[in-house]
Amino acid sequence: MQIELKKLKICKWMSQETNCYACEVWIDGKLAGWAENDGHGGPDSFNTQKGFALGDLGSVLNEYATKHLPIRKYSWGEVKPDAETLMGDLIQKADERKKFDSDIKKKILYTSKKKDGSWGVFELAFKRKLKDGSTKIITLEEGVAKLTACGFITAESIVLNIMRHDLAFDLYRQLVFVSKPLPEEVK
Repeated sequence: MQIELKKLKICKWMSQETNCYACEVWIDGKLAGWAENDGHGGPDSFNTQKGFALGDLGSVLNEYATKHLPIRKYSWGEVKPDAETLMGDLIQKADERKKFDSDIKKKILYTSKKKDGSWGVFELAFKRKLKDGSTKIITLEEGVAKLTACGFITAESIVLNIMRHDLAFDLYRQLVFVSKPLPEEVK
């Protein structure tokens, strides 16, 4: 089962206790229904598209989450996966994708080791303000050459801008947001 959110609108300024959002939910390439939350701590609302073959959208998402997502363990207890945790994961991933898509257009993104030995994603903007107030735009090649000459990019580094977009996003997401990836069939 492939689950995808389309026409997702996240209203961060209205999100208080929960994500304030609205979206279409597509399953296996077909509109299954709509999901939303007003952001005030209440449950997500699921409305099923008339004629959706698999049944009630909320029940389908609950069943999927129970079978495919891990139980989350915290110091205060554990949370069993359900439709709402699944939606939270999908919304978070979509928000992370939006940041990545914006960053990769404006910056050179590359991996490098941090002082503590762990890996991180670092950046250099294509458009840079100079001390005299003027703006300089550098190409990807110029930026990579400068970063390599300065020792920021090493033989172990990976330049995300030259990777396949989906693989670059997965690596970026893992290093920047330190989150576990969702199952492959969940977009």
